[in-house]
Amino acid sequence: VWRASEVLHRFGTDGLIGLRAAGVVEGKLLRGRVVEIGAGIVSLRLFGTDDGIDIAANRVFPSLRRSQLMEILKEMAPDFDLTKAVKTASHSMSPGAARRRAERITQCVDVIRDLVFPLQLFGKAINMEDVPLKLLESGDGRRALRVEELNEPEVEFGRKRSTANIREGITAYGSYKDEPKDLEVVCVVEPGLEQRMRELVDRLRSGSYRFKGTERTFATRLRLLQVSTAAGLSVDEECRRLMDAYPEWKGDRELSRLMLVHTPEADFAIDDVRSPYYRAKRVLLEAGIPCQMVDTHTLTNPNYKDLNLALNIVAKTGVTPWVLPESIPDADFFVGLSYTSGGGDNRNRIVGFANVFNQYGRWEFYSGGNEAVLYEERANHYESLVRSTLSKLELRAHPTVYFHYSAKFSRREREAIRRGARAVRPEGRYVFIWINSHHPVKLFDDRAETDGSVARGRYVIGGSNQIYLSTTGHNPYRRAMGTPQALEINVYPDSGSDEKIDRPDHRSVANQILSLTKLNWASTDALCGEPITIKYAKSIAYLTAAFQRQGSGKFRLHEVLERTPWFI
Repeated sequence: VWRASEVLHRFGTDGLIGLRAAGVVEGKLLRGRVVEIGAGIVSLRLFGTDDGIDIAANRVFPSLRRSQLMEILKEMAPDFDLTKAVKTASHSMSPGAARRRAERITQCVDVIRDLVFPLQLFGKAINMEDVPLKLLESGDGRRALRVEELNEPEVEFGRKRSTANIREGITAYGSYKDEPKDLEVVCVVEPGLEQRMRELVDRLRSGSYRFKGTERTFATRLRLLQVSTAAGLSVDEECRRLMDAYPEWKGDRELSRLMLVHTPEADFAIDDVRSPYYRAKRVLLEAGIPCQMVDTHTLTNPNYKDLNLALNIVAKTGVTPWVLPESIPDADFFVGLSYTSGGGDNRNRIVGFANVFNQYGRWEFYSGGNEAVLYEERANHYESLVRSTLSKLELRAHPTVYFHYSAKFSRREREAIRRGARAVRPEGRYVFIWINSHHPVKLFDDRAETDGSVARGRYVIGGSNQIYLSTTGHNPYRRAMGTPQALEINVYPDSGSDEKIDRPDHRSVANQILSLTKLNWASTDALCGEPITIKYAKSIAYLTAAFQRQGSGKFRLHEVLERTPWFI
């Protein structure tokens, strides 16, 4: 356990800003996020109230990042494998983890029941029910929870062929959008690995095993333009040198060129913003050049990675790999919202983002806020962002738009977003969905034919506006490791009228979310734990926050990349 004063000494101010932390004030433990530091004082923004408070650095206990823990352990306990220890303790390395976790929970309940209960409160005795609620198709929500099942959604590939198995579909039928495309590839690599890079491009062109290469699978012909060696320069400096030499590469609206960049990862933690990965990626994204980073392991051993790598490359240059075969009922567009720290001297600022998908799950565009605003002004920021985002869409007179968010919508935020939407289409129907993956509810299936987890596609009704949807549980596509966490889905409907509020259709909402988990163009894996509206929003926020932490000004994505999934 390190105090903030120790963290400051080891990692500096940048290593502490943004961390979750607990502060001790007059014997009370207050939790929040570090927003500012000065003269031995740490400023926290408290969770729940958003109030700010200043506490002495030696009375603040931050929650360190994984990379910081790894750096400390490398010196203090070099033989300790933190990653393995976490996986072992969480049962995530065993296929039977769900059953073991259920047994552990039962043991904990027995102990708590005997040692803590009954509780005496205001003259009443409160007892603890030690039998878990059953999941039954006939559940009434009291004696048993009601569970229902959905069919696995299919997606459509080339030749109008559909299947639920994405890896099989893309290799057998090719991409949905199969117009021929020529793509120039410019490679940047460390000295000594030039031939490996050429071999990797050849591998992507010709394919291997069941992957038939980029031309036959994605209708994209790769042409190796040049292999540039970053000799005497860092990777990002070499990228800048190439852009100065070939200024016409910048902002190409045809997306006819991609930079394939080897980013050495030795001596850098995976989230170190000073690493070549983040530095080079930012340079190219701000210049409007699609880019794909390649680590050393992929460069030297591309087996079983070439298909995913090719998928990422073509998706970033305008190819549509697959879509839903039918439109999602009662929906025109889905908007995933997110925000991240605005960076700069005042870390109590945010930048908001929106990414838009149509009713077929097809990527439309990314929309980012122009400037960072104070956290307290985020509602007005969202109103402006939503108004400008919807203005770019071809909307019918009475559209239905779903707003997805991975944090709970406050009433004020929902009202602000609704105002922004109605400024574009006053008679539209706007539905807010909070998709929560950080809740304490665990679902299990103790039937012999399962691995102990609730099967993917099953959902449990938690209330009139709430369901729990299993997206990573027992399934025929991949053996689940660990205990899957169902998504808690909370729906705040809006009929377009202040007087009338519709009750959500549980099955319709569950089917929407499950369908949107099949559209992750970052991987050919048939499973995705979150809908792309949320997954992509998190990716945007994560990358933007990383660029902001570099301390070199606000990150500005080039406009030509706004209609591509540049962040996958």
